[in-house]
Amino acid sequence: MLLIVTRFVCSVFFVNMNNLNAVDFLMKFRIYTLFIFFVLGVSGGAFAGGTATCAVVYDYGWDNTTTHWLTNPVRAYCAVEDIGKICDIHVSQNINCTKSDEGGVPWYQAAIDYAANKNGSGALVEPGRRQYPVVALTRGVVNVKYPIEADWPLGKIGIHLQGGVQLIGVPAQFGTTLVKLDKSWNRNDLLNHMIVSSASRVGDVLNPGRKINSVVIDSIAISGSLEDAIPGCKVFDDRHSHVKNGVFVFNAEADQFGLSLNVTNLILQQLKGNAIELGFYSPFVDSGKASCTNDMLCKQGLILDVSGKGGSDPAYVAYNNICGVGYGGITIIGKNVKVEGNSILHVAKTWDGENKSVGSTMGISIGFVGSSSNYVINNVIEGGDYGVGSDGSFPVFIMPEYYKKYWSAITEVHPEFSIKYPNGPVDSSGKAYLKPMDDILANQVLMDVASKRAAQVDDRVGFVIYPVIQGNRITNSTVGVSLFKVDGAKISNNVINSTSKSKFGILFDSAVNSFAYDNRINWWPVGVYVTGMPYQVSKWGSSYNGIGIKPPLEGSNQWAYPGNIFQGNIRNVVIEKAGSGNNIH
Repeated sequence: MLLIVTRFVCSVFFVNMNNLNAVDFLMKFRIYTLFIFFVLGVSGGAFAGGTATCAVVYDYGWDNTTTHWLTNPVRAYCAVEDIGKICDIHVSQNINCTKSDEGGVPWYQAAIDYAANKNGSGALVEPGRRQYPVVALTRGVVNVKYPIEADWPLGKIGIHLQGGVQLIGVPAQFGTTLVKLDKSWNRNDLLNHMIVSSASRVGDVLNPGRKINSVVIDSIAISGSLEDAIPGCKVFDDRHSHVKNGVFVFNAEADQFGLSLNVTNLILQQLKGNAIELGFYSPFVDSGKASCTNDMLCKQGLILDVSGKGGSDPAYVAYNNICGVGYGGITIIGKNVKVEGNSILHVAKTWDGENKSVGSTMGISIGFVGSSSNYVINNVIEGGDYGVGSDGSFPVFIMPEYYKKYWSAITEVHPEFSIKYPNGPVDSSGKAYLKPMDDILANQVLMDVASKRAAQVDDRVGFVIYPVIQGNRITNSTVGVSLFKVDGAKISNNVINSTSKSKFGILFDSAVNSFAYDNRINWWPVGVYVTGMPYQVSKWGSSYNGIGIKPPLEGSNQWAYPGNIFQGNIRNVVIEKAGSGNNIH
């Protein structure tokens, strides 16, 4: 039994880790040993009547004599009505719930705060007490009855994961750990994020000096909005609920042992915004302030990204099942992030390829502003304005005052907004009240403004560097793969299929030193489209691409024919206003 379970755990969590050294392997192994104990520790009593969904705090300690991780339950939290019950599937022994809500903090959050030994502002609660590294949510339903108030940009959130605490649910073969809004939830109240991981939730949320590490979120299901439920997506609840975004992590980096972010094996259904967001960017920082003199970050905006260690230990977003999102499946502002083996279905479209000049939604964004060395490998993506997109100028969050400041630019692109919002986009309290989808259209205008502004500061600000897009299956997107302001991209071994009202299989716009090879590109109006303004690399850029050529392998200078296979396209390759140096075979 132990051998079977160990094989299962290794096959699920240790994919593509062949290059780890012994220390790195052990650091990875400490996380996933937990799941072996999930199986070995289950007794008949755990399935009997009177069980509870719990948040169990664990104390791990490295034992150098036996070289394994100990799993010591410290305390268990649950809903007040479940106090005294045995926690459902748990680790290593029967555990009774003894704790519930504390100081107005709901029980599941109280468990995380206790494990972190920090309050909502990130301050220590018990000086001298060590932090406990794991909170395990047991099988069952975690009902979020009321929101946790947090500073902008978080707003109302369900769960705040403190840095250094790993949040782990039950592996799918043993049931489901479902986090959802309670039936008592006010249907007019939108929850901004279900799970957030950051240094704090109040006080100094945007402090770039307070980074977090060892972020692990694994084997949890999140139920979002059923107001316009998509039949092809699983429904967890029989009522309407209102969740905009699923998981949001920012200002995170690898710890001293190289342990990076891991967001794995999640199920995220029916969300109005993004399923998984990594990183945060606030544009339009006033570069005229004295404190911003000669400060490129200030001129460019505030970037709080997610950074993996790189090499064999990147930040890892893998094997998540996402279905039904209104904006994005996985969005990245960061470095050394691997997005692998995810299924992302039913991504909404705002662009039909005919009546608008650009789109807004993406299955996966491999990189927004400031991103580099990210990988999108072996994912399945269906829908979206862009199946996989990379936009070096792309800010994610917009503050209400920016809508107001740039309202004339927004209404120039969308004149109907002048009639729809005669008093402007912000109410008397300073809150933006643009309706869903209208805010996305307005965001896109601001993104374009931000990009031009960044280009005026530095002609290479806003480029994404060295993205790799490989082995993905992309279908039913308006554009299969879109690269805007990208340097050094490699697109290979993807299957990119069009179905209806599509435009381009692969789009290079203001991209440089980028290559597409060994792809199958089928049934598009244009298979590969290259565009840009010649000789202005930064200010909307010129595409000096090797399109359709295999770059030399490491240690070689031998270029090869690309091996792209085109089938059923009206035109296979089109180049317009792209400058020189575009090599086509």
